[in-house]
Parts: sequence; structure tokens; C-alpha cells
Amino acid sequence: MLNFAGIMAQKAAGLRIDPFCNYNFLVEIDGIVSGAFSEVSGLTIETEVEERREGGVNDYIHLLPKGTKYGNLILSKGLSDLDLFWSWYRDVVNGTVSRKDGMIMLFDSAMDLAMWWYFYQAYPIKWEGPTLHAYSDPVIAVEKITLAHHGLSKPKASQAWSASRIVLKGLGVLNAVGKAESAIGDKVVQTREQYVDKYVDVAQKEISDLGDKAKGAIDDLGNKPPTITTHPENQNKKEGESVTFRVVATGTGPFTYQWKKGGSDITSANSSTYTLSSIKKDDEGSYLCVVSNKYGSSTSSAAALVVALVDRIPSITKHPESQDKSFGDKVTFEVEANGTAPLSYQWQKDWADLSVTATEKSYTIDSVKKEDEGNYRCVVSNKLGKVNSNNATLTIGEKPTIQTQPQNQTKVATEAVTFSVEATGVRPLSYQWQRNEKDLSGATLASYTIARVASGDAGNYRCIVKNRFGQAISNTAILTVTSQP
Repeated sequence: MLNFAGIMAQKAAGLRIDPFCNYNFLVEIDGIVSGAFSEVSGLTIETEVEERREGGVNDYIHLLPKGTKYGNLILSKGLSDLDLFWSWYRDVVNGTVSRKDGMIMLFDSAMDLAMWWYFYQAYPIKWEGPTLHAYSDPVIAVEKITLAHHGLSKPKASQAWSASRIVLKGLGVLNAVGKAESAIGDKVVQTREQYVDKYVDVAQKEISDLGDKAKGAIDDLGNKPPTITTHPENQNKKEGESVTFRVVATGTGPFTYQWKKGGSDITSANSSTYTLSSIKKDDEGSYLCVVSNKYGSSTSSAAALVVALVDRIPSITKHPESQDKSFGDKVTFEVEANGTAPLSYQWQKDWADLSVTATEKSYTIDSVKKEDEGNYRCVVSNKLGKVNSNNATLTIGEKPTIQTQPQNQTKVATEAVTFSVEATGVRPLSYQWQRNEKDLSGATLASYTIARVASGDAGNYRCIVKNRFGQAISNTAILTVTSQP
């Protein structure tokens, strides 16, 4: 039976006795309030029970509580550019689970906060996009986010708030209710405005970030990476000819260019064309160009260069050189030539062919004799003709022979000392005296004198005598310097 007196008393007191509507709510997650959610479900708490039968008791079964579990929260909201929760879910997909606390707030028809529930350590486990239809009437695109969490609670403040409204108004203490609700209302408004301010701050930051991206996109309008419209072409050339590769690109300049051969950068090849003058067989290969600007790069197709050999008679690029040798020395003459292969070589002495073994690019005599003196040249030939190198003259002579050796000497400090040597051989002869095997400056005569010896002059002295055919080294003479006679 309804308590009409109680109902009328509550109405007189201004209390709401019908249930709160379910459409006035806000959701706060990690300090950010959003009114964009169109639906919240999953506010469920369930305690599991275990059935136990008692012996001799057949008219009922004991139901014992086991554990409590909380349902997943499902939040639905319209799609917008502020994709805060999609970013949160994307982090979970990428392996970064960020748990957040939140609150669901229910307001009455006057938008006064009626009660609220906390949820803890939540993170998204499912995202569901909108169902799209080509309807004639516009329909809001809605996405759903499912949150797993560690529990729900209805704070004591929420419970006390609801209880105080009923008790105080039910007792008719209208003045106290007015004061209490005024204070609570101020707090609610303050709290709500605080949350709204946080939300606005975040929204403004998102909008600012989007604006920066939009500005960057606008700045980049018309700015494009390179697109190669003309690629370098394959070319067949002959030895000695020139070749030029060319590339053309469109896009936003300025461009930089880097030509490559066989995948490796070519030094200083940094323009839209690359030219090789007087090409050789070694220049054959694959050539391409990488064109770049600040928006990207593009690589051209590869162009093959084929170099055909040109039939040419031999030409000497390095002639043999004249040499002076002493009896028994070793001598080698060398020549270098270009021309269509194969090339053959024939060394001559005084314009007559040497032995059949003198048919290489070099000719060597291991131990020269007087009769080896003469003019040497090489005849280089191929199927098209032949060419003679310059003459190289081999002169045989005697290198110096030392007849008188320098002698050991002992001197008192400040005395003079002289070392001397006598040598024979083809003149002119040159002399170089050494102390401890190091050249003495200006000591280039057959004798070497120190006018006033000092202790630092002590050491080993010798002389190297040279002419055009070789050198001779004297024996070592020891200089000893004493302080007293």
C-alpha cells in the first residue's frame, strides 16, 4: 500500500520522488571531462555464489558467496577530430598499457550533481567503429570503447549527499536544506567548471596541434618531392670518345644531384648531367642519378655504357731510360705501350734483335760486362703495325775504389784532427763524410778537418765516394778525445 502522506510530504518539501533520467551524465577519465558520450553501459557488480547441500536438509540449498566481479564499461560517443580515446587504445595495441582512473557523474533535470561512481585502473580492450549507411537523413557516426577495470565504487560523499537531501527535506528543515544545498551546489558548480576547464584546455591543445598540422599541410601545398621525367639513356661508344648522361626532374626546387656508377658515388658528379671525356674500356658500367630536395628523393633508372675497342697501331707511353752501371751490376730496361691487343715486344741492341727471350715489356741483364755497352730500344707491334721506342744508352764504367783509408786517432781537447781518403775511378768523384753513419754538413772533400776537437766530436768517421757508376764506402776511423795529454 502506497504511503500517500509520505509522498505528499516529500512533494511539499520539494523532493524528487521519481527516478533520475539517464541522459544527464558526464564521464571523466584521468581528470578530463567529456559530455560527448551518448551511452554508458556495464555499470554492473556481480557476486558469484557456490551451492552447498546440507545433509538431511532437502527443502533448500545453501548459497555461499565466492568472489565479486565487475562488468566491462562500454562507452559510446560520436566521432570527432578529438581522437583522445582512440590514441589510448592504439597504445594498448602497440604494447603500452596505460591504466587510468575515471568517474561517471549523474545529474538531475536541473543539472545538479546527484551521484557518481568511480572506476579504477581502466584500460581499453576493444574499439568498435561506426556502422555506416547511405541514409538520406543524417545519422551521427558513433564509436564504442570497452574498458576493463579493477572495480567500481560509489563514494561516501555521493551516498551522504543523496541521503542528506532526503533526510533534511523529509524532516522539513528547509532552511538547513537550503544552506546545505547552496554550499553543495557551489561545490558542484566549482567542481564541474574545474573539470570543464580541464577539458577545454585539452581540447584547445588538440585543436592547436591540429592547427599546426593544418598549417604545415598548407605550407606544403604545391611542394613536392622530385619526380624524374627524363632518365639517362643507354649508350654505346668507342674508346676515346666522349659520353654525357642527362636527367630531368620536376618538383619543388632546389634539387641536388648525385651520380653513381655501379652503386657507388662518383666524386664531384653533382649536376643534372655527367660527362666523361676520352673514355676507356674501364669506364664501362651502369650509371644512375639520385635527385633530392627537402621533401624527398627519387632515383633514376640505370643507363648502361658499353665501350667498344678501337683498332689502333701501338703507341709508346713510357720509353726506356739511359743508365750508367758498374761491372757486375744488374740493369733493367722497361717500356709501356697502348694499342689493339695483342701487343708483341722485341728488344734490340744497337738496332739488332736480341735473343728470343727479349720479348717482354722489360729486358734485364743480371751482371753487366763491358761488351753490354750500347743503345737499347724496344719494337712494339700488333696486327696493324709497329712502333720503335726511344734509344736508351747503357754505359759501363768503374765505380770508385778507395786506395787510402782514414785512420783511428786520439786527440786532446782543443787539438786539431784531420781524416783523409784517397780513391780512384771514373771522374768526377764526389765525397761525403759521416760521423756515426750520419752525413756531416759541408764535409764533401777528400779530407775532413776539425780545428778544435771537443768531447762531443768523439765517434766513428767514414767517407762515401761516388761517381756515375756507383759508390765505395771507406773503413771506419775512430776519434777518441781526452782531457789531458
